[in-house]
Amino acid sequence: MLAIKSRKKPSKDEVAPHAAGSDPNDPQPSSSSSSEGERTALLSAEPPPRRSHRGHRSRPPRHRHHRGGGAGAGAGAGAGTDSDSAESSQSPSPPPAAAGRARAPSYGAVGLTSAARPVAPAGGPRGASSSNWVNELADATGYRRCTPLMVLFVLCSVCTVGILPLVCWWFPAVFVRLTSIRCELSEATTLLVWGVDGEKIPKIAHVRVVPKSSEDSSEAQPLRLAIFRCFRYLFNFETDKFERVEYNVNFPFSTVHRNLPVITRTSVDIYQNTHIYGPCQIEIPMKSIPRLFVDEMLHPFFVFQMFSCVLWFFEEYYLYSMFILVASLSSAFANMYQIRVNMNKFVRMVTCNFSVTKLTSKKLMDTASGVITNDYHFQEETVDSSAILPGDLISLSEDTPVLPCDLLLLSGYAIMNEGSLTGESTPVLKSPLPIFDEAENYNPDSMSKYTIYGGTTLLCAKRVKEFAIGLVIRTGYSTSKGLLMQSILHPPPTRFTFQTDSLKYIGILFLISLGGFIYSFYLYFIHGADASTIIIRGLDLVTIIVPPALPLALTIGTLNALSRLTKEHIFCTSPKRVNEAGKVQLMTFDKTGTLTEDGLEVVGVIPSLPLDGDYTDYLSPTGTPPHMGQPVTDTSLLSPGMTATLTCCHSLGLLGKQLIGDPLDVKMVQFIGWKMSEVFDGDGHTRGMTTVLHPQEGKSHLFSSLSVLKRFEFSPTLQRQVVVARGTHPEHTSTQLLVVAKGAPEVVLRLCQRKTVPDDFEQTLAQYASQGYRLIACASKCLREDQFTMKMARELVENDLEFQGLLVLNNPLKPESAPTIRKLACSRIRSVMATGDNLQTAVCVAQLCGILRKDIPIFLGEVRGGDVVWAPLESGPASLNPLTLLPSDGTQLFQLAMTGDAFQFYLQQKGPLLDKILVRGQVFARMKPDMKKELVECFEDIGYFTGMCGDGTNDCGALKAARVGLSLSESEASIAAPFTCTVPNIKPVLTLLSEGRCALCTAFGLFKFIAGYALLQFSDVVLLYYFYCNLSDMDFLYQDLCLTIVLSFGMSKTIACKKLSQRRPTSNLVSASVLTSLLGVIAIQVGLMAGCFLLAQEQNWWIAPIVPEGATYLNTYPTAVVSLFSSLEFPTMALVWSLGWPFMMPPIYNLYLIGGLVFCVALNLFLLFQNFDWLCSLFDLPYGDIPSSLSALLSSLGSSLINTGENPPPIPTTFRYIMVAIAAAGFFITILYELTVRNWIPALFGNTRRYNPRRFKKYQLVEQEIYNRPGKKIPDLHCNLS
Repeated sequence: MLAIKSRKKPSKDEVAPHAAGSDPNDPQPSSSSSSEGERTALLSAEPPPRRSHRGHRSRPPRHRHHRGGGAGAGAGAGAGTDSDSAESSQSPSPPPAAAGRARAPSYGAVGLTSAARPVAPAGGPRGASSSNWVNELADATGYRRCTPLMVLFVLCSVCTVGILPLVCWWFPAVFVRLTSIRCELSEATTLLVWGVDGEKIPKIAHVRVVPKSSEDSSEAQPLRLAIFRCFRYLFNFETDKFERVEYNVNFPFSTVHRNLPVITRTSVDIYQNTHIYGPCQIEIPMKSIPRLFVDEMLHPFFVFQMFSCVLWFFEEYYLYSMFILVASLSSAFANMYQIRVNMNKFVRMVTCNFSVTKLTSKKLMDTASGVITNDYHFQEETVDSSAILPGDLISLSEDTPVLPCDLLLLSGYAIMNEGSLTGESTPVLKSPLPIFDEAENYNPDSMSKYTIYGGTTLLCAKRVKEFAIGLVIRTGYSTSKGLLMQSILHPPPTRFTFQTDSLKYIGILFLISLGGFIYSFYLYFIHGADASTIIIRGLDLVTIIVPPALPLALTIGTLNALSRLTKEHIFCTSPKRVNEAGKVQLMTFDKTGTLTEDGLEVVGVIPSLPLDGDYTDYLSPTGTPPHMGQPVTDTSLLSPGMTATLTCCHSLGLLGKQLIGDPLDVKMVQFIGWKMSEVFDGDGHTRGMTTVLHPQEGKSHLFSSLSVLKRFEFSPTLQRQVVVARGTHPEHTSTQLLVVAKGAPEVVLRLCQRKTVPDDFEQTLAQYASQGYRLIACASKCLREDQFTMKMARELVENDLEFQGLLVLNNPLKPESAPTIRKLACSRIRSVMATGDNLQTAVCVAQLCGILRKDIPIFLGEVRGGDVVWAPLESGPASLNPLTLLPSDGTQLFQLAMTGDAFQFYLQQKGPLLDKILVRGQVFARMKPDMKKELVECFEDIGYFTGMCGDGTNDCGALKAARVGLSLSESEASIAAPFTCTVPNIKPVLTLLSEGRCALCTAFGLFKFIAGYALLQFSDVVLLYYFYCNLSDMDFLYQDLCLTIVLSFGMSKTIACKKLSQRRPTSNLVSASVLTSLLGVIAIQVGLMAGCFLLAQEQNWWIAPIVPEGATYLNTYPTAVVSLFSSLEFPTMALVWSLGWPFMMPPIYNLYLIGGLVFCVALNLFLLFQNFDWLCSLFDLPYGDIPSSLSALLSSLGSSLINTGENPPPIPTTFRYIMVAIAAAGFFITILYELTVRNWIPALFGNTRRYNPRRFKKYQLVEQEIYNRPGKKIPDLHCNLS
């Protein structure tokens, strides 16, 4: 709608003709046709100014214009003259067009607005700088490929034997810096994007240069596009930045109607738009099979495993290395298969290619006068849905039920099922965009009444004049469904420290292995070993201390928890969040549909007028002043004003004979009993369809019918709805214009005349709200015919209303809510309510379910006169000091409940008062969706590990912001939350938290077991290196695979404790309890092994090993004692680190673990006491002589004893019993130590440490300030319910 600066700055002579709205390629309208001049301005819009040559930036305009002024915002850039800015400020109409439309094609449907940034008026792509979206490429740096650096990189890759390319594969930013030079963004081929999701490592985005169309004769440079994290960015040569592509329709309604339906495009326009916006489909990036294979093969851990296998081949560990190689490849192929299957399912879910009817519109010309009329002529064309572009007009039809894009409805009506996005199965009526301007410009997000969202289902299209027309405004990932898919493909990073701490542990283990490498180098060097033996033995220690079973152990516990959650109908889209569920300290709950039932029941109407009054006027009775009566259910007793409000003030539609729309409105119309019908009239742009309501037959009323003329839709921001209707008196004698309104009582009250509000209104409102009823205020007034026009602003209608009464609805509490909240409180998990309902109603529901304690004072906060006023729920001597938010009587136990406006008031201050609000606030009412998200983020900021449970409709933002979000919905939008549940109550929260605690403890236990077994095996090998010995191939295979895998699998099957404990498991791997447990148990096991070894050396049968020249290792008593005894210690470590009460059930309930322990202990004892020569030779144990027939077989299996030719006698049976006794003693010592560490040591250290504020979270410091007890743990008043 607005012209932009042309690529070639026009001269003043060129501007003048087009300023009048003329164009040589269009029919010439009359001089008085201002709307045609606006249309010409649209058609002549062009892309932003581009650089004519490298390194030269176009001169910026003198005046930079903004969108804030509606359609005129951003105007004036088209001609590039100073006079344009004044012209745009005087009128919301578009300014004159820039020159050169025929030669210079536009960027979008109508081009870009400003020379300063690519922000398009109605139809052009615009950047994120002008929208609410974050421009992730704002901090990008440009690089372009350098051939000399590329050649140097190839040479270095050869010199490093492929190590440099491998590092660059893991860190692509390193490759960009090594092979490219930094340059301006206008010349870049690759972008390094910094600060994405707060990460320090930059991301990569590639720039694609779109070649000019063969029909484009302009001197402009080609388009430069970048696709980053599914979103498309277009380079703006004026701002020298990449900016998010968005189709701009943020303009007054009349401007949209006058200009958008008559857009025409050249072939160059279509060519450019196709590349700018891309296809109208959600393209899931599918990696090919070879690429998946390369990704798996070059994973750091897989590379380490391959390196280990090669090393073991050199050590003649053929059997072990082959097994690890086969297992690693099998795991890689299984991961590839699973990734491919999941991506295919994802693609099938978002793919929706079909044929749609595209419309091409043009205004008709009166052949007699040559004047263009306001009538349109549409030409139909059937195209594939993927070929749709923003700015296209499509005809809505039931033949294409699932919409592939976001649409602005221009003509006709549509009944949509938005359950796939919102979870609400109730059909929604979509109305055409009014032609008359309202207070705000069109916004597709806030004005959902006129917006049809992609991915929703079209149930019925009600056509006006042949067509129901929709304007395409968003395609691909810019649609509502696309944004949902993008959030799934690129979820925010988890802030859980377990993964990072585990990597730190691996780094520490690697440093320990370097010490072992130096130690082995020294030992083998003084023994005179060759260089290859020294290097292989040192590297062997590195492969030992990082075990191959570590990745499996870190995930197997989570996978089993997911399996158990699935059986409870809880599904997870982010497995990493399972462990985070174990640390939740605070749960935020939505009210309606979550704590309470979905359905509403009309209890009655509380009128404000006397029922026996004499209605001489339409609204006001004579005589007695208004007062609040008792609830009535007989609608014949209601005043005409109340009846009209309940009848007309809604946005319902008809699907056949069924009322569709908001459930509250449906219940309200069903209660009043009037019948609704729809009458089509007008031209599809003025009104198109009129809703008419008639009273039931046989019942008399002041009006025989009520027709809805204009709706001011309900807005969560305004919290009210206003409708203008025309009442027809019986026998059509006369008509009366009415204004009816309904909404939140405190909001509607401000719109009413004070004399019409009963004195006992506040008392009545508090009385019924405290009982948990939902209250809707109703008001109305008469309007003269000369006071109303269809262009009338909302502010001129909703004033001087006369209060009619309250509609009372009941929203009962779900039976599972109160017991679940009580169990959470008993486990010291705080519960908070965030709802959009009335404060008094929310407080009542919170008391019923246990979120608010009735024995502790409650203070209510509301904004009045620009400040927050606090009042006690029940009258008493105490009041709340607004400066300190502390009770005046000095009590330290109190609770806060407030409205969303009050929360926003303190949020803007961001001070200590906000912290107290977050610590003591239990109920947050009248909360909008974005407020809920901000509330969750604030809880996280002060240290709470926050969870969120909602119905998935208005809570998606909060569900994604929370550490653990549980959506009680089956809609597609709910999959953006980490967890979804098909059980329609909050009881699954208990299951999720208990399984999360169990999974977290299991992950810690498995990590300690794997790390402990690696340290124990490392100690064994270091000890054997002293005697120039080593474990055999079968020893490694037996311990690493047989014992470790069996025991790890059993540990992962630990069952969660059903009852939540007041304690929470630790999430810090470097905490005192974890370190003392891991290091203490390992020290005990290594000490016992060393003691057993020293005891064996004192025996008379001990034969000291003799190192022969050229031998790689010896199979003597040191090897036998160390391997057999260390194998006995593995079950001990597995059982000790499976003790997780009160988060996990005792090991006796884990049959898999018990079976694994029995199997491993029996197998260890069998190997210890058996005397089979062939088995001893296979494990390189002392056995005596061996039959020659087995010599060749055992040699092929890797038995090194055949190579030495030594056959020491077996270990005496007596000493074998001593080894079992020592291992048994070690078992009891380890159990006693672990229990001591769990219970006594943390308490001892906790009481002896000095006060340090850094030890406490911010919310704990606030509680200490309230109680005036710094450094002391304060009992949580919200978690002491019994």
